[in-house]
Amino acid sequence: MSRITRDRIQPGQNLEAVDLNDRFTDYSQTATLNEENTRDGAFDTPHLASGIITKGMAKTFLGTGDWTRSSVNTVTSQTAASTAAVKFPVEDASSTETRLNASDLTWTIAAKDVLRIYWDLSVRPMYTGTPWTGSPTTIQVDQDGGGTVFVGIGGHCWIISLEWDITSAALANFVPVFGGTDFTSSVGSFKGGSLPGCRHASVIPAWRMSTENTVDGKAASGTTISTRNKVYPTGWYGASGSFYYAPTTAGVTVYGIRVVVHGIYHPANGSGNNYLLVDDTVGGANQKLQYSAGFLTAIWQRTE
Repeated sequence: MSRITRDRIQPGQNLEAVDLNDRFTDYSQTATLNEENTRDGAFDTPHLASGIITKGMAKTFLGTGDWTRSSVNTVTSQTAASTAAVKFPVEDASSTETRLNASDLTWTIAAKDVLRIYWDLSVRPMYTGTPWTGSPTTIQVDQDGGGTVFVGIGGHCWIISLEWDITSAALANFVPVFGGTDFTSSVGSFKGGSLPGCRHASVIPAWRMSTENTVDGKAASGTTISTRNKVYPTGWYGASGSFYYAPTTAGVTVYGIRVVVHGIYHPANGSGNNYLLVDDTVGGANQKLQYSAGFLTAIWQRTE
């Protein structure tokens, strides 16, 4: 290819149509451009052997869309630990799911493609009383003055996770995205999901907890668990999550993507595995998660 040697445009220089046409002609070459013409790190379509990298992109509002939080939705905690997770799709103020539909997507993610999903949502966990006192998630610690007592570990949380429909444009078969647990595993009398299956999920702390102690990390003596633990509400803050799917063989066709809320969960261990399990001793009408506004974005790209 020939090297472009035309002088750069100087500040204050008047431009005529002929000047712009000459520069467009300079770059209208069939050969590959190099760093002498476009500088290191600059890319244009002629550089890409297989065309544009991004094959599709879709974005939608999540929740009520009210950034002032004057309009919010509320999810109430599940109360039965022996049943599978009850999931609540994120909705707008009129109880309509806010999601990416087949009109936005219908993408077939092939080998050497990647699907990237990003979401964010303004949330506020709420509670009444001291619900953590009856939870099985406690630990035994030394007490000042002798003996031991139990304290809460502060591990209770809500889950916000991603689901997709890869069955049809009817969007009647949402399931967890690839590799994600559906939180239906049985661990004793509890239901939940294993931590390795939570790559599609984000944890929302139900409250902020600390432990009152006097000396050497020992719990204060002569107090109950409800006073040994100091708990504070989290207030409003931004939750977010991301996920990517990059199949090495023929993948799936994605017709819809949505975000769901469920909880409250507590951490547990069984048979050497770590879990998040529904906690019915904590759940109930007084434990809630409010949410307002956010975004859900999906990007479909090729990797080669």
